[in-house]
Amino acid sequence: MSHKPKSTFSFHLFLKNEYSFITLNFKCVNDYFYKSGIILYGFVMKRILISACLAGDRVRYDGKRVPLTHELLRKWSRRGLLVKVCPEVSGGLKIPRPPAQIVDGSGREVLDGTAKVVNIEGKDVSLPFIRGAEYALSLSKKYDIQVAILKEKSPSCGVHHIYDGHFVSNLIPGCGVTTAMLRQSGLRVFSENELDLVISFLKNKG
Repeated sequence: MSHKPKSTFSFHLFLKNEYSFITLNFKCVNDYFYKSGIILYGFVMKRILISACLAGDRVRYDGKRVPLTHELLRKWSRRGLLVKVCPEVSGGLKIPRPPAQIVDGSGREVLDGTAKVVNIEGKDVSLPFIRGAEYALSLSKKYDIQVAILKEKSPSCGVHHIYDGHFVSNLIPGCGVTTAMLRQSGLRVFSENELDLVISFLKNKG
């Protein structure tokens, strides 16, 4: 006689300052399933994909640590809502590594094969960037993520602007490779400068 696996459910309420946090955890014994969310400003939040450098990881091309020190992100991090990813490292590039920029287009054109990502030494590194974007997309599917907060100006994660491919610090409108792939899959992608828009979007979704 077969038996269905037992499931466990845990519910926790946290009150801190002006925020109300509710953490929901669901676990299944055999096919492990985990889902976490909080109620913030009266709506349930799902996990958010975030550039690992913004979360404080030393994954930048120069190995420096430049975290986004916003109190709201720290709260989300403590509740386990931030899923970190560095597409370039996930795609196989090292730390540190030569800086790279997109040449003759933006992330969308790299995915289409009409532009490429080249590092300052002239090496085509498009493939690691595409692999990293695919990994970021796989994380979004694994955790049912609908929103990403990514690093502006990055050839992977740039949201509104990227460098023009001449390595002279000139910005042009466009997005990075990972941002382009996530958008093609339906995710809403915001830069680290748009946390207010993230909150507005999540409220409307909730």
